[in-house]
Amino acid sequence: GVVFVIALIVFAASGLMSAVASLILVSRLESVDNTAGVGFELVVITAVLLGGTDFKGGHGTIIGTALAVLLIGVVEYGLELVGVSAQVTTAVIGGLLIVSILVDLAYIIVGTALSFLAAAASFHLLEVHFLNLKDRFAPPLRAGV
Repeated sequence: GVVFVIALIVFAASGLMSAVASLILVSRLESVDNTAGVGFELVVITAVLLGGTDFKGGHGTIIGTALAVLLIGVVEYGLELVGVSAQVTTAVIGGLLIVSILVDLAYIIVGTALSFLAAAASFHLLEVHFLNLKDRFAPPLRAGV
C-alpha cells in the first residue's frame, strides 16, 4: 500500500544521494579507492546526534544536521589550519560525539524527572480534592449518641 510506496521512495532517494556523494568524493580525491570513506562513520554519527536527532532514534531535523555538519567541518578545517594531527582531530570529533550523547541523556533524565514531578503533583491535587469531597459529603456527627 501507501507505506510500501513511501518506503520505496525513501530508499530510492537514499541511494541517489549516496551516488551523488560518491561522485563528489571521487571528484575531490581525483581517484577511485574502495577505502576512501573509511572513518566517515564517526563524523556522520556525530553530525546527526549534534544536529538534534534523538539518541534512541526517530526524531531530528535536516536543518539541525546540516548545521552540525558545518560545525564539524569548521572544527576539522580549523584544527588542520593550526597544524593539529589527524589523530587529535578524530579525538576532538569523538569528544563532540560524547558531549552530544551526554546532553541527550541529560535531556532524557530531566524530561523523565519533570514528568514524574508533574505526575506526583497531579496525584497530590487529586488526593486533596478527594479529601475535600470526603469532608463535604461526610455524614454530620450527632451529639449525645
